[in-house]
Amino acid sequence: MNPLRWLASRRAVSVPQTLADACGFPCLEGAARFEIDLRNGWLGIADPTSNLTPADYWKGCARDRRPFVNARSGAEFSESPLTGRYSCILYETGWALPLDAEPTRRKAVLKFTLLLERPARVERDTFPDLTQEGQLSSWLTRCYRDRKQSFDQMAVDVLPDGTLAIDEHPHEQRNYHEDELPLQRLYQPVYGHTAYRIFMHPGVIEYSLSRNPKEIVQLRFQLSPQGIEPLSEAIKQNTQAFSLSVLQSLTLSEKPRTKAQLDAS
Repeated sequence: MNPLRWLASRRAVSVPQTLADACGFPCLEGAARFEIDLRNGWLGIADPTSNLTPADYWKGCARDRRPFVNARSGAEFSESPLTGRYSCILYETGWALPLDAEPTRRKAVLKFTLLLERPARVERDTFPDLTQEGQLSSWLTRCYRDRKQSFDQMAVDVLPDGTLAIDEHPHEQRNYHEDELPLQRLYQPVYGHTAYRIFMHPGVIEYSLSRNPKEIVQLRFQLSPQGIEPLSEAIKQNTQAFSLSVLQSLTLSEKPRTKAQLDAS
């Protein structure tokens, strides 16, 4: 018998329990806050992982840049060699779904990434103020079109174990599309900011909104099957609802937090 459970049965220790909603997603009600000092402001969201146990985590990713990232200097941003744009991952984690199922019966992994992104140097004259809705939507459309063209050059296959095999298409088989991308402006602002959503690739939902004139916040949710069974429509729809709830918990400030605020958090 598991000694921890034996002790717990005698109330000697408590065994943490995963808090899941009726659909098997982490409960956001009562979740702890993920808060990070950006040196020229701060950012917070409801942290889904605060209601998980270690057994729930998917161990394929884990990054946490707390307590701070110096977004004022930008020294921690990395530059894309393909586009010249800059990004900085603040938080990355993932967990198996549904949470209330036995580990061997879980159907999917949901990976969550929180990051900051900035235009390339050559784009800054064209997009000097990403807080302007027209500039933000135009820049996001350009970014996603570039990504789609790169993705169209790749051949992606799902292997029997559910992992992805990626290879390049021969030049003669590559597709280049100028189609309009399904970038959706959300009807309800997020913490007073206009936000956009896109379903970029199968299983990927991304939300973007400006934090200041030269930088956006992006929340990315990537749903992947576990095994060879395709994802059900129910888990896809529940992922959309869950991701929107995480987005709506976002708080932003352009001012650094005081020492008293940090001590109280």
